[in-house]
Amino acid sequence: MKLVFIPANMVLEKREGIYVLSVQDEVILETKNEKRAVKAFNEIRKEMEEKYPPSVMSVEEKRIKFFNWVYGQFTDIPRESKKSRKYVPGSTNTFG
Repeated sequence: MKLVFIPANMVLEKREGIYVLSVQDEVILETKNEKRAVKAFNEIRKEMEEKYPPSVMSVEEKRIKFFNWVYGQFTDIPRESKKSRKYVPGSTNTFG
């Protein structure tokens, strides 16, 4: 599990069975209880949201991010080689 609040550089992650909450690479909380860790993360995040209000993106910025995301999805797909599919004599494409 990993929760991140980027504007404040706050991270909650599970390391070796222990939940570690850190703000700007400084450890704030270490606990084995997931509910307590998530509750602390959410409380600090609410405080930080007041300091770092969300920025409003223009329509053009949203369009650019969307196209970059779509392009990234298609470029990561490996292509299949046609040479790897060989015909085996005696095999059939029917099911029965």
